[in-house]
Amino acid sequence: LLTAGCAAAATAEEKTKLSIFSVLADSEISNHGDVPSMQELADRTGVEVTWTHPPKGQENEQFSLMVVSQDYTDMIYYNWSSYAGGPEKAISDEVIIPLNEYVEAYAPNLMALFEKYPEAKRQATTDDGTIYMFPFIRAVCLDEETVGLNFTQGPIYRKDWADKLGIAEPKTMDDWYNMLCAFRDNDMNGNGDATDELPMFGSYAFDHDGSDPTYAIMNAFQLMTPNFLWADEDHNVTCVAVTEDYREGLKYLNSMYAEGLIPEDIYALTLNEYRDVVNVTKAEDTVVGVTAAPAWMRFANVSIYGERLYDDFTFIPVLKKDADTPAQTYQSKSAPSLFGAVTTACKDPELAIKWIDACIDPELELIRGYGIEGIHWQRKSAEGIFPAIVESLKDIKDGGSQNAHTMGNWPFPMLPASYVEGYYEEGTANYKSHEIQVEANKAYMSAAKMDSFPALAWCSDADLITELKADIEGAISTGYAEFILGRKDINDDAVWQEYLDNLETLGLSRYLEVTKLINFGE
Repeated sequence: LLTAGCAAAATAEEKTKLSIFSVLADSEISNHGDVPSMQELADRTGVEVTWTHPPKGQENEQFSLMVVSQDYTDMIYYNWSSYAGGPEKAISDEVIIPLNEYVEAYAPNLMALFEKYPEAKRQATTDDGTIYMFPFIRAVCLDEETVGLNFTQGPIYRKDWADKLGIAEPKTMDDWYNMLCAFRDNDMNGNGDATDELPMFGSYAFDHDGSDPTYAIMNAFQLMTPNFLWADEDHNVTCVAVTEDYREGLKYLNSMYAEGLIPEDIYALTLNEYRDVVNVTKAEDTVVGVTAAPAWMRFANVSIYGERLYDDFTFIPVLKKDADTPAQTYQSKSAPSLFGAVTTACKDPELAIKWIDACIDPELELIRGYGIEGIHWQRKSAEGIFPAIVESLKDIKDGGSQNAHTMGNWPFPMLPASYVEGYYEEGTANYKSHEIQVEANKAYMSAAKMDSFPALAWCSDADLITELKADIEGAISTGYAEFILGRKDINDDAVWQEYLDNLETLGLSRYLEVTKLINFGE
């Protein structure tokens, strides 16, 4: 069938079959075939998928066993960049097949995205022009009008506390410091205990993804990147965690810790443990003045904290070191996830490609991303008119953090924002959250800087860099916490030199050379 989203549902007898090996999209899901939105897609497309899921923690092992046995499913959803030798080697090993001819002939939705967003095609195609997989592409990151909506990481503060004290929005380190001291000293929750406030709180568990608010401070001194590396326009690759600016930032953060403005728990608590401290029901139990999260406002939810969440908290624009220093923050790239490969065992690659492409039809995208119409969402615009105005009827995470109803951001390309638009009733929590996020992204983007690393780079020998990367990033992350908490004296030149020497012993210079070779061929 594989027709548009308005097609009549197929009966079990009419459905054709595909088999897919895939990790689970969410821990609440035992099989993708049980997800309501996937069942609806099966009815709409006429394709019934049999899913094979490796046990959690055994994904790579089970994948390797499948490759050795050559007992492949029709399709494999896998991070092919981790395949030894990369996707090109997977083709030469006769595990998967090139998809160019099939995509060009049978994937009009993906080809339309490629035509509108040439960068998407460039990211999904290797230098020799081969398309190996049907990629997951965040189209929102490619549209000039919506690229900022992918930029959602930054510190969040209790604006109501600041307003109560007559404190203006902080812009510099001095502003930030003074606000944190005021939060610490003034019994902001009004419970009679002036010692229980936590001026700043977070979790180092997802430090690179936004859950550690100290990164926002470090950015004012030294721009932080997810891999602690920077590539300039001349392809020079350097480490940001060895500069004097980085050391100055560590000194500042250590002084804040010494004054009780940064709790040690940031480096001990898991993400969920940290959330439990912030996400409280009663206003008098709130103790956190500044926080952060790995996704927009993902430190609390309305079902627990209450409708006041977006009245209490709002974003802080990118902080400056001082009035004369420009603000700066890092803007990450969104590389395509390497999923959707068709194996040599697939007897009907045409069907496989048609099925994936059908699933990104605008109407079917609504089912896949939002759930069942009339149950999880309702349409506020006419059917077939885009952007479709969609109002949520049901929390697809059922008040928690896990989603068992839709596939969400899973391995299909996401449609541009011009195809779907959320409906937010003015005054509701969803409306407030959306409005704050839009304004936050504008502020973040105005100070964002991007390095010159390509969004995606192939490595024919993953072992060449994996061990170096793990050792060096681990040493930097450990040192970051140790210097801030005073376990090591950041003001002692000998201790700092010992840190630098250790990185060099671990192979930092070689790591920079290999990273440059892999990313730029130089």
